Amino acid sequence: MSKIKDILRLRFDAGLSLRDISKCCSVGPATVSEILSRFSTSGLSWPLPDETSDTELEKAVYKGKNSSRLKRQPDIALMHQE
Repeated sequence: MSKIKDILRLRFDAGLSLRDISKCCSVGPATVSEILSRFSTSGLSWPLPDETSDTELEKAVYKGKNSSRLKRQPDIALMHQE
């Protein structure tokens, strides 16, 4: 089970606070808050349908977030020259 599903389960099924969820999942409270906020705007609802995969959930929660693959890579040759 992904951390996103764990966070959602702990919030909606167990009713834990952000701080308690962050301790259980070993992530920061800001991360928990961001995931819950993104989930609320994703159009999905809890409980998730059984056929929802971790990949689909991640894409729905993080849609619109810039991917690290799109970042400009440094010019290694120029760095070496400097």
